[in-house]
Amino acid sequence: YNEYKSYLSIMETDTEYFLKLTGLPFSATVADIARFLAGCDIKGGKTTGITITKDTSGRHSGKCFVEVLTSDDLTFALKKDRQYIMDRWISVETSSRQEMESELNSYGRFIVTWEGAYTTNDNIVKCRGLPWRAGPSEIACFFAGCDLKESKTESIHIIKNREGRPTGQAFVEFLTATDHDLALKKHREYMGHRFVEVTSASRKVMEDTMAESKVFDENREPVLYMRGLPFECTNDEIIEFFHPLEVVRVQIVRNHGGNPIGEAFAEFNSLDDNDKALNKFGQRIGKRYIEVFQSHSKYWCETRDPNKEHEFHRGDGSRTRGVGPRRPDLGRPSPYSRDLARDTRGRYRGSDGDRYSPHSRRFGSAAAAAPGGSRDPYPRWVLGKSGA
Repeated sequence: YNEYKSYLSIMETDTEYFLKLTGLPFSATVADIARFLAGCDIKGGKTTGITITKDTSGRHSGKCFVEVLTSDDLTFALKKDRQYIMDRWISVETSSRQEMESELNSYGRFIVTWEGAYTTNDNIVKCRGLPWRAGPSEIACFFAGCDLKESKTESIHIIKNREGRPTGQAFVEFLTATDHDLALKKHREYMGHRFVEVTSASRKVMEDTMAESKVFDENREPVLYMRGLPFECTNDEIIEFFHPLEVVRVQIVRNHGGNPIGEAFAEFNSLDDNDKALNKFGQRIGKRYIEVFQSHSKYWCETRDPNKEHEFHRGDGSRTRGVGPRRPDLGRPSPYSRDLARDTRGRYRGSDGDRYSPHSRRFGSAAAAAPGGSRDPYPRWVLGKSGA
């Protein structure tokens, strides 16, 4: 209590009285906060005395700052601590103008200096979760009603990975702050079957990301990778699939046994044809749904190398990964793998007079005598001597 009184005396010398409310419902408005603080005189009224903070995505952060007129108003407001707005209890504590400006600055309300934050005059948003086939036209249609800074090809920047494939992310530049705020309301709306996340971004982050994406784009080659092909598909059918685009060569990928595995590479005459061919993603050859991805000549292959990493099947039923030719999956060892004959009690007996019972639950020293000894991965039967 003494610490509180000393802090309150400091606040009185500054003649500014600030409150910080946390835990607000995201749907809470200025009017809801004013009703919660009924009985306190808010400096400048609820329109200027209550400041609701927003995060870098432009959404409600659940916090607000309130400036009241007197120390009595401050004391009265602190008694509201842990009372409810809607179904949430609210934390009420003293604050200062410096804390308020610092928090607003971190959320991009003012010009900020820390890397990754955004400023209100950039008017840039970042989209995540876009369909891979979405181009500038589809993104511009998604933001219908918002004016782009320039033409859609210059204002919409699609991010690509090191193979030149779209990552499902893009930056969009808008003309005014109003258009920027309107675009943020598109957050989690759908483009096709995918919902799109829309958040604010800074020009520095956009330029750094696009510079990296441009390096990858410069190293791109007109080579595509296809997956999901029918096993009986031929080179001519693949060329017909991409008609009228000019295909230079096609390579159907086969396993080490010479059988097609449903994959192929296709090389085009130009990057322009390559980009148009990517729009074939999801179309069909026969009854098969074909996936088309950007690739590179370094991945081109005629045969999948059996020495590449693959899953090994262990004898105990588990799996591990490794490099080398695949070992045959021998399955479970059978108790009937030896030359056995059924005895009068319905049990199997080997030529050496040993009995084998695949249903026995008895384990002990006799189990060690089984083929493979105690290391046998499937000790589901017990070896015993006749008359035991």
